[in-house]
Amino acid sequence: MLLPASASNHEKKQKRFILVGLGGSGKTEFCRKFAEQNQPSFWGVFWIDASSDETARHSYREISHIGGVDDNVKAAMNWLAGLAHPWLLIIDNADDPNMQVENYFPGGERGHILVTTRRPALKHLGNVGRRFAELERLDEIEAHDLLLKHAQEEKPWTETARTLAKRITEVLGYLPLAVVCAGRAIAEGITTLAEYISWFNHSWDRVRSHSRRSGRDVDETNKNVFAPYEAMLQSLGHENSQSAQDAIELLKLLSLLHHEDISFEIMVKAARNSPAEEAQSRKKVDEEQQHLLVGKGTNMAMKGKTWRRTIRDGIIQAGT
Repeated sequence: MLLPASASNHEKKQKRFILVGLGGSGKTEFCRKFAEQNQPSFWGVFWIDASSDETARHSYREISHIGGVDDNVKAAMNWLAGLAHPWLLIIDNADDPNMQVENYFPGGERGHILVTTRRPALKHLGNVGRRFAELERLDEIEAHDLLLKHAQEEKPWTETARTLAKRITEVLGYLPLAVVCAGRAIAEGITTLAEYISWFNHSWDRVRSHSRRSGRDVDETNKNVFAPYEAMLQSLGHENSQSAQDAIELLKLLSLLHHEDISFEIMVKAARNSPAEEAQSRKKVDEEQQHLLVGKGTNMAMKGKTWRRTIRDGIIQAGT
């Protein structure tokens, strides 16, 4: 349907398909799988973060670099439109009602565009097959089984476990992502089947409280995704281990970066960096700081490692 037609049966039109569903229903994961499994059918696969006009423009600028054209949306779209081979463009998270997502459709006949959105109003933009698909919630039995599987409950599952799973999945709206997160939290001993719902509600209260203090309204439709993540973060804070604290600080660090720009190479380079060079660099920085403070008549006592240094040292040690 969305795959390129054979040369003898080539339709001279751009193909578009719309995926509609709630947050956490698996839209993005579906696109990833589709792109992975069908990559050989396309000359290139490109991804647009359509969370906002700003992120969409940023994504197109990245595409313009690939095409070697001017650093702007129009140039990138014209480059795609002029390609002689079939290409796949995934426009992900087009949820903003103020965005005109069709403005980000390049021209040309070789394009295959897959759009993910929570907005049913965008269904009409599809033009192949059924034009759109709605990713619905799991049915009850599927949700129960998925939860107990990821919770690593021993089989055969007891009636008590099934009853608790039924209550939990109902609270989570039968959304796959939320159910998987819940199962993992239970498997890792962060909470239990019996205590999960109260643990979940407490986490959601924290999310809403933080949002109010920051002056931002939290979208209730994200409850079933945000709350499990918040709860798992809080559970890490209660662990009396260095690895848990490192995980928290690493999450804080990564949260400052746009998800498209977190390169695995950052970790690789840090792991491969010479420990001797790293130690020398730290010593030089400490000496410079000491010199500045002494110059002001202040004596600086040696402090413990900062969390940034702890994470950095941990990565280096892991790579040596």
